Amino acid sequence: MAWVIILVLLLPGVVQIGVIELIFLLAPLVIVPLALPFMNETDQGRAGEFLFRLVRVTQPVGAVGAIIAFLLPTGLLAAIAAGGWLLVTVLIALVGLNRLWRRGVRLQMEALCVDAGLLFLPIGAGWLVLARLGTNPLGFGDIVVLLTAVHFHYAGFAAPIMTGLTGHALLPTTTTRHGLYRAIAVGVIGGTPLVAAGITLSPLLELIGAIVLATSLIGLAYLLAVIILPEIAYRPAQILLGVSAGSLVVGMLLTYAFALSEFSGSTLINIPQMARFHGPANAVGFALCGLSGWNMLRDQGQKSVEEL
Repeated sequence: MAWVIILVLLLPGVVQIGVIELIFLLAPLVIVPLALPFMNETDQGRAGEFLFRLVRVTQPVGAVGAIIAFLLPTGLLAAIAAGGWLLVTVLIALVGLNRLWRRGVRLQMEALCVDAGLLFLPIGAGWLVLARLGTNPLGFGDIVVLLTAVHFHYAGFAAPIMTGLTGHALLPTTTTRHGLYRAIAVGVIGGTPLVAAGITLSPLLELIGAIVLATSLIGLAYLLAVIILPEIAYRPAQILLGVSAGSLVVGMLLTYAFALSEFSGSTLINIPQMARFHGPANAVGFALCGLSGWNMLRDQGQKSVEEL
């Protein structure tokens, strides 16, 4: 409701924020809460239970801090407000560390994807603090700093969570499909930091990272649309997950175009166009519809998503 109110207030100009800021705010206000049930484990120990309860209590406060950070002028006060969301994401990362610790050396890609998403999230929140402070590390422009924050909330958090849920639903399937899934999961987990490293170090590395991540996510859309959707009996969830898979393909095709534009210096697609088309496709189409669909299945009691 808070996000919808902000959207409505944008139309008459009561709230003065841009499309990228609006897409970012969807993450702390909606996307992260939708993912919370899938962070929880029955065998997480007393420390894990305490951390999870703490996340549930503090998440709304941190999300309000993110809103305030965008309403204040860029500077110290805005960065302090954004710091509230950073603290919540650090708690979420601690939940991820606890999951890893209790699972030990067992390599379960579907669970590891969720862990990776939880651990990537505070990186995005840290970049939010830098964006609202007005700092430009390594000479990045303001827009790149903010886009990095967005990137780690969607490609870094929502995409691995969705990949984990998809993998868990694939558990009863064949070894061949699991081999494909493992390759996709590795690409999703590794693609996000690879893109970030490429932005810092090398245009070629950025292009490789973008191709790895986009190709892996298109593979995820294939698994979701071709293998999982036909097995879903609950129609509303099936529709939402279908929209999520289709939006993911559209968003990743735009990623290919943008990465090639950045590497070659051409003008296939620019940042404002990516914000207008790629951003909503990923945030609303892929993440919002996808996590809503998985939550519907969880509420319906489907075994594949009861516990990850």
